[in-house]
Amino acid sequence: SKSATLHEEMQEAAAQAAAQAMAQTRTELDKALRRVSEREQLGTARLCLQAWMGWLRLGRPLQQRNEENEEALHVIESSNSWLLRLHQERKELEEQLFMALEQV
Repeated sequence: SKSATLHEEMQEAAAQAAAQAMAQTRTELDKALRRVSEREQLGTARLCLQAWMGWLRLGRPLQQRNEENEEALHVIESSNSWLLRLHQERKELEEQLFMALEQV
């Protein structure tokens, strides 16, 4: 009868209100998740940028210094090799000189 119909209508209205509230809550949650996701992406991008800036400030000069050190080491090794050859030639010349003096 009337009260049963009224009760059904009230239940239906309550169900619709609940569904609408749930949909609105879900929409708000989706928006909030998007904002969090955007913040996380910005945070990740910021960390990447900070790491890159750290590399530019510290890593690159260290790499350049390492390359310069390698070049200097190559020059030193070449010089040492040249000095060893000179020392060997001097030794050979001294031996020749002593042999020549012994013959005189």
